[in-house]
Amino acid sequence: MSTVCAVVVTYNRSATLRRCLTAIEAQTRLPDGLLVVDNASTDDTRDMVAREFPRARVLTLPENLGGAGGFEAGLREALALGYDWAWLTDDDPQPEPVALEAIMSVAERADPTRPAIFSSVQYDPGLDKYNAGFDWRGLPVPVARAKVDRGEPYETDLAPFCGFLAGRPLVEAVGYPRGDFFSRFTDYEYCLRARGRGIPVVIVPTSRMLHPLGERGAARRVISRNPPWKAYYDSRNRVFTALSTRRSGREFLLALRFSALQSARELVVNPRYGVPNTLMRVRGIVDGVRGRMGKTVDPARTRSPGA
Repeated sequence: MSTVCAVVVTYNRSATLRRCLTAIEAQTRLPDGLLVVDNASTDDTRDMVAREFPRARVLTLPENLGGAGGFEAGLREALALGYDWAWLTDDDPQPEPVALEAIMSVAERADPTRPAIFSSVQYDPGLDKYNAGFDWRGLPVPVARAKVDRGEPYETDLAPFCGFLAGRPLVEAVGYPRGDFFSRFTDYEYCLRARGRGIPVVIVPTSRMLHPLGERGAARRVISRNPPWKAYYDSRNRVFTALSTRRSGREFLLALRFSALQSARELVVNPRYGVPNTLMRVRGIVDGVRGRMGKTVDPARTRSPGA
């Protein structure tokens, strides 16, 4: 039987992390290793993990490198420690008890000579809503719910880093996630890079991660309250992916269109966020065209309109 390390990336959310780690430690197939990648948290994250989850190993990064930097560092560390697989997730999902057993049973039956990505399904029971991967049409297109309901593994183009299973042959073929993305679109770029090499992305519907996917009620359906730094990284990384990973003029235009539509909706519905987010998107597009990557906007120094 192959070995697998659960890799959880976190930043300043010890209570949220506790719920995630508790769910991981309740798996019917326990991971052989548990690695917490701490993005230089300033709360009690490290003390909480040491006190309540002694089996977990903590990799503390020298500064906040974002989700992208955390996933790159975590995958590198898991493979360096000798594990065959790394099961990657943020700190807010809670895997159902059979999630790891279900995804590993599919992965271990696959052709070991053929690299592949395997992914769990995000599920919000309160909304009965799934994120079960996306097809790529220059923009992500949600997979039909019927595929999930059949319960059988299926191929798609994109999967989020939420129960994302990566093995050593995959990394040897594709490399690591781009830590220089800092945040946003990192998982999709990695999947597109893999798909460009003929590597399948396989969704395993019986492996589910409980994860909030929205809010109920019209009063809460605000177009965006994301801080401006997220708008920046989303636009920059989409544009960079279109031009560098995909080398597609059509997809570059679609990325511009997506950013423009996002800004237009925000400016109409919530101008308080729309104006700074639009300015940040323009800056992100310019930097994406120029290939200016890395932590170019520091969230700690970017004031949110709601602050």
